[in-house]
Amino acid sequence: MQMNTIEQTILSTVHQLPVEKQQEILNFSLFLKSSLKTNFHEVEQKNRSSFQLSFRKFLQEVEQKPMDIDTHIFDKDRETESGRDFQL
Repeated sequence: MQMNTIEQTILSTVHQLPVEKQQEILNFSLFLKSSLKTNFHEVEQKNRSSFQLSFRKFLQEVEQKPMDIDTHIFDKDRETESGRDFQL
């Protein structure tokens, strides 16, 4: 694995610390990593729930007030059953 400059600097700095401090840095890094995963998962769940609620609400509104769409304006572009264009 190729390390970038930041990773190299972090490692060289950590190597210069006493072992107890290295352990503290490791513990803190693991804490941050788990915290980020937890936060990401919580946000993802919240967004999914929000979408589901909004979608259900939309479907209920459509059921209660269906839209009546007049497609007559599109009829001039449709072919008739015999294959000829329909003329208004």
